[in-house]
Amino acid sequence: MVTYRVHFYNIDPADYYGNIASVDGVKYLRVTYKDVYYRINNSYKWNWEKEKEEVPYHYFRYEPISWRVLNEENGILLLVSDRVLYSDNYNNASEAITWEKSSIRNELNTVFWNRPLVIVNKRIF
Repeated sequence: MVTYRVHFYNIDPADYYGNIASVDGVKYLRVTYKDVYYRINNSYKWNWEKEKEEVPYHYFRYEPISWRVLNEENGILLLVSDRVLYSDNYNNASEAITWEKSSIRNELNTVFWNRPLVIVNKRIF
């Protein structure tokens, strides 16, 4: 998270495309409390109740993602990143379920896979 005031004053009025801005050649993601809302239990990952009014945005600097190849078989790679890229419940319903039918697998293969962060990294793959 960006903590230096000098950066904050440059980021806030920057030109945004969606919630992405570039300041002095560095890309930042702008996040509001609504962006971190859990739809499962209707709670927030962070308690931003006070910040809704006082600090409407938080800014995160884009950093390159390093990928490690764990396995390669017939041109198919099994990769792991050096960072946590996504967090969600394994499954939306409380039931016995396999990976193939889990909610998180569907999310990773649809919503997550089409996010700008991942789209940029698809070129690497």
